[in-house]
Amino acid sequence: MHRLLQGLKNGLLGFVLLGVCALLMVAYSTQNKPHKSALDARMLSVFEMPTGKTFLNGSWMKATESFLDDRILGRTRFLELHQSIAQHVFAAQEVAGVWTDPKTHFMFDPLPVLRSPLDYQAPLAHLRATTSQAGVPLLMVYVPRKQEVFADILPKHWDNTYLDDKAAIIDQFNQAGTTLDLTPIVADPTTRTKNFYRTDHHWRYSGAIAARNAVAAQLLAMGVASPQPIPTLDQVRRYPQFIGSVGRRLTATGVPQPDVFEIPWVAHSGLTRCSEEPLETPVCSKPILVDSIGKGKDPYTNRYATFLGGDNGIDDIRGSGTGTFIILKDSFGDAFVPYFALGAKRVVSIDERHYSGAALSQVIAQVHPDAVIFLHNQLSMSTLTTEQMALWR
Repeated sequence: MHRLLQGLKNGLLGFVLLGVCALLMVAYSTQNKPHKSALDARMLSVFEMPTGKTFLNGSWMKATESFLDDRILGRTRFLELHQSIAQHVFAAQEVAGVWTDPKTHFMFDPLPVLRSPLDYQAPLAHLRATTSQAGVPLLMVYVPRKQEVFADILPKHWDNTYLDDKAAIIDQFNQAGTTLDLTPIVADPTTRTKNFYRTDHHWRYSGAIAARNAVAAQLLAMGVASPQPIPTLDQVRRYPQFIGSVGRRLTATGVPQPDVFEIPWVAHSGLTRCSEEPLETPVCSKPILVDSIGKGKDPYTNRYATFLGGDNGIDDIRGSGTGTFIILKDSFGDAFVPYFALGAKRVVSIDERHYSGAALSQVIAQVHPDAVIFLHNQLSMSTLTTEQMALWR
């Protein structure tokens, strides 16, 4: 009976595949003649017949997306169908560059080509000089990417560029200041699947809390004021299922197990937030967690942006705890900063990629922090421009 049902399933998928091919053949024969768009006079995309290789490596899908954007409605449904066929008919774990581990269902996006670690030597020297001249301790925090944490389950043919460059990056961090590598903390084999999302590249609240506690402990070891312990998390905010940044590349059909998205929090945290506002703003009123994002009805909503509302140039969080801190961070900091701020008096977080304000030396002079925390992963650093790194002066 099982074989019969499996045969019927495969037969149905094959039938659907033939139907799609027939539809595209019709589109190909009736609309594939190259001509210009009446809207902007550009040449419209043309349809190309797939091969087994171009179908599985995603190049045919990319070209077909352009064709469908130009000529056929219902593109999202077609994307979902493509993933279903690739995974169920071809039994592919790697589709369009995304690897899905068959045991854990964790999904990984392709490994990037990174800039040379030596490119950070001069900018980080400026960061060291800026904090040193201001008499403010600097803590460098290395955040591992998901492909580093789960390196042992990635395909053997993947060249893990993060692991290749890590030692050189850590060396640059060490030259700038005291360095904390979070890898051993969030990559513990007994907890790592709880620390990261299956379908997204970010850490979950548990990973952010573990990182927060490690940073607080390191500040104490440096003899620096440290946030008070996180108070009892007496509520859990629950949201619809989450299809993260990696899963969205394959659509819902290509995601074997969406993530549960929930955030343990304090019912009365006492925190207030200003975002993209002057540091001298007397009263802040924005929420730390933006529920309207987390509760979005679109299944492809980026629910991770519930933390702080997503990537902002600058956030200023005021509380009643201990210590004032400036945090230079990437998107991993979106989940880290709220938990860090729970025990702090003030946290000013800056994402260099979206910031256009005063240089770090001026922010230090205005905020008078107990410490500056540099919290970054390799990919975010690799995307920073010269102008963005000039903030560290």
